[in-house]
Amino acid sequence: DALELLRLIEAELASDSERPEDPNEIEAVESPDVTPDPLVLEAEPGLEFTPPPLTGAELLRPRLTDERLWRPIDLRLTDLSLEQREELALRGRIADFVDSLEAAQTAEARLTDWTFTDSDGKRWGVADGKIYLGDVVLPGTHLFGVPVGKRDEVAQRQWQWDEIMRQSARYDVEEAWSARQQAIQERRDRERADAQPDTMRSRR
Repeated sequence: DALELLRLIEAELASDSERPEDPNEIEAVESPDVTPDPLVLEAEPGLEFTPPPLTGAELLRPRLTDERLWRPIDLRLTDLSLEQREELALRGRIADFVDSLEAAQTAEARLTDWTFTDSDGKRWGVADGKIYLGDVVLPGTHLFGVPVGKRDEVAQRQWQWDEIMRQSARYDVEEAWSARQQAIQERRDRERADAQPDTMRSRR
C-alpha cells in the first residue's frame, strides 16, 4: 500500500483588530412637568353650539327613524284581484301574439328582399318596391307598373278576380250556415222523439 505524506506548516494568527472605543453614554434628560392651560371659548350669552344642519340630500334620504321603513307592506301592492291577474295574463298573450306577428312580417319581408350589400356598405337590388343602386334609391312603381294601353284590361282582370274571391267567401259562409241549420234541426227532432208520450199506456 502507498503511504501518503502530509506536511504541517505553522501559520501565525493575525492579531486581533483594534476594537473601537465605546460611544459616550447619553444621559437621560428629565422632562419638566407641564400643565396645559384649559381652552376657553368666548361666545355671546345664550348661544349654544349645535351640529351643522342637514343637507338637501340628507333631508330627502330616509333615516332609520323613519316610520315608513318599519311599516308593514300594504297588501294592496302584493295581492292582486282576479280581474288584475286575468288582465296580466291577457296582456302577456297579446304581447306574445304581437311578437309572433312581427317575426312573421320580418320573415315575409326577407322573402321579397332581393338585395345585397357590398364591401363598401352600399345596397344593390330590389326590395320594398324600390330599386337600390348603391347610394341611389329609385321608386319601382313606375318601372314595374302597367304598360300604357293595358290599364283597362288589367283593371278588368283585377275586378274579376276580386269578384271570384267574394263569391267564394260568400259560398263558404252559406255552406257553413246551412250545415249549422241542419245540425240544429236534427237535434230538435231527436229531442221531440225522446219527449213523445207513451200512447200504449192503458187508461184508468
